[in-house]
Amino acid sequence: LQALLNRHTFGMSPRASVMAPRFHRQDRPADLQYESNCFSIEQLSKLRGIGQPLRRRGPIGDVNAVFRLPDDSLTAIAEYGFGVVVD
Repeated sequence: LQALLNRHTFGMSPRASVMAPRFHRQDRPADLQYESNCFSIEQLSKLRGIGQPLRRRGPIGDVNAVFRLPDDSLTAIAEYGFGVVVD
């Protein structure tokens, strides 16, 4: 979902959408897990300020995605081994 939002809401390229750092939030445990470089220091400070428990962690999953380009062609992006992208 984050890759799709990156592409369609934030206008990122397909490759950047897949490579962007990700985060994960659940109720139990009630923490926000995030990859390195996912949030700025200011964002982390604001999250802590509202009482959000935070936990930095390693990579959160692989992403495989197919995007439709402006010329109506399709492009496939696959992230393998946390950080290696094939397109």
